[in-house]
This record gives sequence, C-alpha cells and structure tokens, in this order.
Amino acid sequence: MAGRWWPGRQPGRAGRQVCQQLQAAGFELALAAWDQAAWRQEALTGEAEWSRKTLEHARTAFSQLTGQPAAGIASPGWRINWPAMRELQQQGFAWASDTRGSRPFIPVHHAEIVAVPQLPTTLPTLDEVLADIGNDEAHAAERLLGLSARVPAGGCHVYTLAAEREGGAFAAVFEALLAGWQEQGWQLVSLGELAASLDMDSLPRCNLKWEAWPRRPGERTQQGDPAFAG
Repeated sequence: MAGRWWPGRQPGRAGRQVCQQLQAAGFELALAAWDQAAWRQEALTGEAEWSRKTLEHARTAFSQLTGQPAAGIASPGWRINWPAMRELQQQGFAWASDTRGSRPFIPVHHAEIVAVPQLPTTLPTLDEVLADIGNDEAHAAERLLGLSARVPAGGCHVYTLAAEREGGAFAAVFEALLAGWQEQGWQLVSLGELAASLDMDSLPRCNLKWEAWPRRPGERTQQGDPAFAG
C-alpha cells in the first residue's frame, strides 16, 4: 500500500536499473505522480503552485531514473485539476491519460483549451468488471471483450491495467484479453504510439467534468460534451 495511500520510498540505483531494463525491452515509460498518496488526496482541489511543483518534482525524478524527459502522464485514479492540465502544456507533455471517456480529445474548460491530447480510459478496469459480475473471474474477459468488440467513434480503445493485478492473480484473465483483442483485429500499442498516430487538428474539443464514476469513490475527471458546438 506504500506509495498508494502513503508516500513510498524513493527509488535509487535499483530503480534506475529496472527502468533501463524496461526501456531496453521496448516498454514505454511515463509518469503517474510524484507522490501518489498526496495526488489522490489533493489533485482535484490543488492550487496552481502545488500542481506546478508536484509535476516538476515528478519530471525531474523521472529524468534521473530514465535519462530522458517524460513524454506522457496518466494521473492516478483519473484525478487532475485544471491548473495541472495547464502545466502539462507548459512543461511540454505530448499526451496525457488522466480521464475516463469515449475517445481521444483536446480538453477544454471554461472555453480555455489545453493543447495536450487526452487519451481517456474507454473500457472498464478489471476490478470494475469483477465488481459488476460478482467476482466471476471466469467471465471477466468475456465481458470486456464484448465491450471492446464495438468500435467507438474515435476508432480506438484504451484499457488501464495494474501490474499487481493483471500481472499477478489475474494473469490468466489478461492473457485471454490479449488473445481476444488480437482476434478482434485490434492492434495493441502504447499510449505514446496511439498519440503519435492521431491528427491533433481533427480531435474533438470536449469540456471536462468532475463527477462520480461507477464503482469508484469520489469524483473523477471525465470527458464531457463537445465544446464550441453550434
């Protein structure tokens, strides 16, 4: 639970070695948060200065660990405030996945645009599915594959996983998902690859909203209605 509900230890040499091994294996690395525990508690209401310092700390630590700047971010728990979104643009992020929604979009709030594309989580997470079907692990992959079979307007799906979940007790479910998505014809790519494939000028401009999400406590940042309609 350390790092999720209270601050975890800072990674040292071992952390750098793990990051280097992941990069060498072809995995994409991106930010979550400098302090996930603090982010989950403060991200929806944090002031602009708190947001700036928190993101700067995270980017500095990421660069020290990986030897390169972070191109993207996925805020813990789909919680982020508008000043932090402004900072994503100021600090040069290429993409972000901080929201729940239906398709990639450019975020808007009170007619202000942040030109960092949001790649929202479009599919329910595995724990959400299990909660819906009474922890019936045998049918979890079937439920998710039924949802992913429908091609959304944006032409893609984003699935958020947890290494300790899909890489641990539910590894068999995840293997079934990977096989099923390939059978459905989906190309499995990283968020960075997805962002690079998008035409930013054609992405819809959508308002943000902060509302409750099924099976999640508290408010979450979500894709809202199209902005500037009419």
